[in-house]
Amino acid sequence: MERAIALVGVYELQGLIPEALEVCKSILRNDPHNQQALQMYKRLSALKPHSKVATTPPKKKPTPPSLSQYAPLQHFQTQNMQTLFIQATTQAELQTIEEWLIRWN
Repeated sequence: MERAIALVGVYELQGLIPEALEVCKSILRNDPHNQQALQMYKRLSALKPHSKVATTPPKKKPTPPSLSQYAPLQHFQTQNMQTLFIQATTQAELQTIEEWLIRWN
């Protein structure tokens, strides 16, 4: 039951109010006296009216550029870090390499 309540919260945070309401209804069908589900259902019902409103279709997401487009940049960065690693003489240079490795790991 706790998982279902948590799922309602997740749906609400994601803006999926109708899905959250459906989960609340399901909880209340199984346990009509569940106070937490009842409170959530009342609150969510106030957020979204029950009438169906025509919504516009979601816009298509632009396709991201292929990774091969970024390959030369990644190769350049890798070469620079290899050179810096080989020629590092100070603690700051080693710290820079460590931060780069952590970021790209």
